[in-house]
Amino acid sequence: MQGDQQSDIDLLRSESDKFAFLVGWWVQGERQLSGKKRVKEFRENVLQPAEALRKALNNQEFVKEFSAPWGGFVDFDHAKFEQELQTFVAAARRHVDAIEKHTARGRTWNQDLKRLHVYMTACFCEYFNRSFEPSRLNSSGKEKRHTLQSAVEILAKPLFNNGRRGSGFSGAIREHVDGWNAAKRELFAKMAADGFVVAK
Repeated sequence: MQGDQQSDIDLLRSESDKFAFLVGWWVQGERQLSGKKRVKEFRENVLQPAEALRKALNNQEFVKEFSAPWGGFVDFDHAKFEQELQTFVAAARRHVDAIEKHTARGRTWNQDLKRLHVYMTACFCEYFNRSFEPSRLNSSGKEKRHTLQSAVEILAKPLFNNGRRGSGFSGAIREHVDGWNAAKRELFAKMAADGFVVAK
């Protein structure tokens, strides 16, 4: 950051509060369960009861409960409810499939959130310093602590529970930096092919 230090710090505080709210909202909105537990709980509490209710509504004898002129369903739109329930059951099945795909191969509940956090942190750093480039390697090729990693960890402290297994961000940082470098190389190659002189 450059310029007046005090105004920069005030801006940093304001923007980091917004960052914490945005990323924190996503983190707090995610269920901290393994994929198997999440699917089991959703099946037992949502999908199976909905399917049982749908089955009951298709029972020719049971469905008479909705047509009794003295009953509680006199003004109830049975056909509309049955259609909405069918749509709900289909959505619930899709959701189970999505959970299973999302948590496949031992992925942790916060893996995608970590990727998002790293990406947002890189954007945050670029916002304050337009010449910022995410990096993770020094000239010797060994891992070295850089600005992005420090920023990721500082901004993650109030948002993620960093005491649990798999709470690190190294993999997400590596993935982001590798993607950023690949995009930069591709852009430079395209510019060179178009006749632009690219300063390395």
